[in-house]
Amino acid sequence: MRVYLDNAATTPLRPEVCKFMREQLEFSANASSIHQEGQYSRARIEESRALISDKINCNQSSILFTSSGTESCNYVINFAKNKLNVGSIVYLPTEHTAVLSPIENSNLNSAVCPIQPDGLIDLFQLENILKKPSELKKLVCAMAVNNETGVIQPIEEISNLCKKYEAYFFCDCIQALGKIPLDIKSLGIDFSTFASHKIGGPHGVGVVCMETDLDNYSDIVGGGQELGRRGGTENVLAISSFGKALEVTFNNLLIESNYIKKLNKILLKGIENISTDIIIVANDTNKLDSIISVIIPNIKSETMVIAMDIEGFSVSAGAACSSGKLNSSHVLKAMGYDDILSNSVIRISMGWNNTEEDILNFINILNKLSKTMNF
Repeated sequence: MRVYLDNAATTPLRPEVCKFMREQLEFSANASSIHQEGQYSRARIEESRALISDKINCNQSSILFTSSGTESCNYVINFAKNKLNVGSIVYLPTEHTAVLSPIENSNLNSAVCPIQPDGLIDLFQLENILKKPSELKKLVCAMAVNNETGVIQPIEEISNLCKKYEAYFFCDCIQALGKIPLDIKSLGIDFSTFASHKIGGPHGVGVVCMETDLDNYSDIVGGGQELGRRGGTENVLAISSFGKALEVTFNNLLIESNYIKKLNKILLKGIENISTDIIIVANDTNKLDSIISVIIPNIKSETMVIAMDIEGFSVSAGAACSSGKLNSSHVLKAMGYDDILSNSVIRISMGWNNTEEDILNFINILNKLSKTMNF
């Protein structure tokens, strides 16, 4: 039986969500129609909007449904450029490519805020960047949880600096939802993004939360759906299933987080017993228990990922979006690792679907492969 340890890329559909989706498949009316079937679909969307806004503490009208986390991140950057008319963007070098690419394509002035070797933002440097005089506002982009290392950024401190210097704050929360507390209003986050498939929901639906009082903006024009912010018929099934996944995730949050903490301890101890030469990235930093990136010197990431796959274990060489590329991890390079070490990392990410037996079997296979591959 295969063991899936790539939950940071996509978490498998929760059984409760599968059941819910099967029940909802017979309802396929357009949510913009005024007849009863259409209004039923509209109600499903609004129920999800209300549930999400309740769990992250934001206004319901702030929630915009999109097709993915990537579209959500693109929307925020495009909104900042075309509607807010920001003068420059400040971002961490460890941001996801869904943020880095639209920043690069925006042609706006940008500044990279350095991080420390442990992956955490350098708040002193951020303040130095923000206090530089500017006629136009800045947008600060800092993800809550890094998708490759699991490092948790000090969001409240970043937000406070943004308020102090009147900058907008965009926080990519795609890896954070259902894993760390997220109170958008209390944290003072202007823009945040989320994705259904990271919490056991379906692919094909993301969210932008905009806690601003500004006019609507749309990248996709057409029928004026989503309060005029995104044209196109809503994916009712995926949106309503996102709400169901969120409900199940929060109902099981304490039990699952404690269990994954236990799995984390077993995994770390097992890796440390294999060899002291294996580097556990950001091991002494505030990070998620579910994501562990390890550098195995002298063994290329792709080689280990393929070998693990043959043995029945699904892991990754970092971000799933980049796993088909031979480039070394931009996240690890930003943390100070050289190209050789950055090309020797594998990411193990655990979820609700994993067991102690999965982890023990993984450790045994990792130990075998490390010796077989002349580590």
